[in-house]
Formats: sequence, structure tokens, C-alpha cells
Amino acid sequence: MAHFPCRRLGRIVAVLGILAPFQGANANTPKYVQADDGSSLMRVLYQTDIWSDPHIHYSGDSGDWTTAPGIAMVNSTFDGYSASDGWFEYELENTTTLVFDVNDGVSTWDNNDGSNYFLGVPGTWSLVSAINENTTAQAAQEYLNTSGYTVTTVKESGSSLVIELKQDTTSTTDTYGDDIATLKVEVTKTTADS
Repeated sequence: MAHFPCRRLGRIVAVLGILAPFQGANANTPKYVQADDGSSLMRVLYQTDIWSDPHIHYSGDSGDWTTAPGIAMVNSTFDGYSASDGWFEYELENTTTLVFDVNDGVSTWDNNDGSNYFLGVPGTWSLVSAINENTTAQAAQEYLNTSGYTVTTVKESGSSLVIELKQDTTSTTDTYGDDIATLKVEVTKTTADS
């Protein structure tokens, strides 16, 4: 009997040890890089490999949010966070808290899985992008339109690309029949394609 509580505690600790790595596994946490010098400056350093023009959309002490998509970040000049390594920065003066998201300036958001990022102490913070692939589809007119069909929509998600086409009767006199008046093509990238 004296060993029962220890074995039970051992099982609980083992279960917690297994589950602990999964707690917040999707959360991307900003790292505190440098303390505030007393000026209440909040500096956000953000690293992305795929965005050339990241924007920060935020709410400071006032509680008011910037108009989406936010303000363009600039190439980082902060020591150890080089622009050549994909680092960008944004500085906000006279604030003690910051709630923010980062986006590509168009439609793809890094928003801490919908929870927003929060900084509660002035100073310099770094954050590595949680977005590791560009999910913004190019505009349809950038794709090849040939006689017979016109691209109507293009959607890209993960490893799948869906292209929807419709018959373009203005560019051809050929008739394709009602059964192929619209086409949907799905392309899937595999590891062999990489």
C-alpha cells in the first residue's frame, strides 16, 4: 500500500510528460530580445522567408486598431537581425502593450492561430513567421488564357492548386458541348515534385 501513491504519481507525471509537448504546439511565441531603455518603445522584429512586404496590424495602449492590412514593416537594422536573413522591423513609441498580427499586405495572415500576438512589456521583441508557404493565389489574368477556355478562379491551399475554367465563346467558334462547358483541374504537389 505504501507504494501505490508513488506508482500513481509516477503514472501522472509520465502522462503529463507525454502531453506537455502538445500544449500550445501551434502557438508561435514572441521572444523578448532587449529591455526598454525607459522610452516606452515597442520594437517588433519579424522574420519571414516568403513575404517581401509584411505589414503589422496592431492595437496599442489606445485600444484602436490600425486599418487593415496595417503598416508596412521596414528592413531590419537591428543588430543580429539582418534584413538579408529575412528580418523586418516596426517601432511604436510611447506604448506599454501591443496586440498585433502580421500579414503579407494582401490576404495571408500570421495571427497566432486566430488569437493575436500580445506583448505586455516595452522593449524589443522577435517573432519568426508561422507561415511557411505562400497561400495567396495569383490573379487569374496572370495565367494563360487560350482560345476555347478562360481561367475563372485559381485557389491554392497547401499542396493543392485548383484551376477552374469556363468555355470562352468570344475567342473561338468551336463548340465543346455542354458536358465540358466548365472544367475544374486540381493539381497536387507530391514530395517527388519538390
